[in-house]
Amino acid sequence: MPTGFLPTRPTRRCPALPIPMQTSYPETAMKPDRAEARSGFALVIVLWGLVLIGLVITQLTAGGRFQTRIAGNEAGAATAAAAADGGIHEAVFYLTQADRRLRWEPDGQVHRLSIGRADVTIRVFDISGLINPNLAPPPLLAALLRGVGVPSGQAATLAAAIVCWRDPSAAARPGAVGGEADYRAAGKDYGPPGAPMENLEEMGRILGMTPAILAAIRPHLSLRVPSDYPSPMAADPLVARALAEASRTTETASARTPGVRGNPTVRIIASAVVAGGSRFVRDAVVRVSPSLQNGFQILDWDQRTD
Repeated sequence: MPTGFLPTRPTRRCPALPIPMQTSYPETAMKPDRAEARSGFALVIVLWGLVLIGLVITQLTAGGRFQTRIAGNEAGAATAAAAADGGIHEAVFYLTQADRRLRWEPDGQVHRLSIGRADVTIRVFDISGLINPNLAPPPLLAALLRGVGVPSGQAATLAAAIVCWRDPSAAARPGAVGGEADYRAAGKDYGPPGAPMENLEEMGRILGMTPAILAAIRPHLSLRVPSDYPSPMAADPLVARALAEASRTTETASARTPGVRGNPTVRIIASAVVAGGSRFVRDAVVRVSPSLQNGFQILDWDQRTD
């Protein structure tokens, strides 16, 4: 060892202590993934929105189809109505033909036509043989009532009540059968109006008129016949017998009516059907005569539901 040098102590190294490793935990293990939660909630909202949009579209589509169906039905009904009205005028045309080969007879025969897109069925009836209760005299009314089985005394009283209902002079006559006093005595809160009847249903209010009697005589009545006596040539058997009975107590029916079958008062029923099932029935009463303007006069213009 050289002089002047201190001996050196050998360097002692301490063993390195292990440095503890810091454990790393995933972030997902420490807290929920907010981004994924938000995305899941948004997906639910989108799905619900799609469901609602689907419902709205379904409702709009259904509503559109319904409106389209309604519009189609209305168009079909309008087409059928126009065709039925055309059928009435077509019938009048054939009724007024001078050529017997072309002229329609008011015999109830079925006539079929095609008007536009509609199939039209037309029937014509001569109602000149029906009795007008607004004009018929009491003997004729009583004879008709007896013909449907009403006893003679009751028939005469009811015929007088019908006249009193429609005739202001008869209603004002003191002690008149079917007058105001009779209605009060029967407990009615109304009396005879002393005016022509507007419809046959009104006859049900006449004192002594029952539903059964009205139902029996109604097929033989019409307020559109312009004469106090029906035409014998067009009368049905019951009306013809009533005319024969009445003729024995008053002027003969043949002397009071023209009885010309060529100028009848007719009822025309035109039924029109179009594709899709829309149907319309026009029921008209027409007076046919060369003396009238255009050869005819429309007396009634109704719509039927059957």
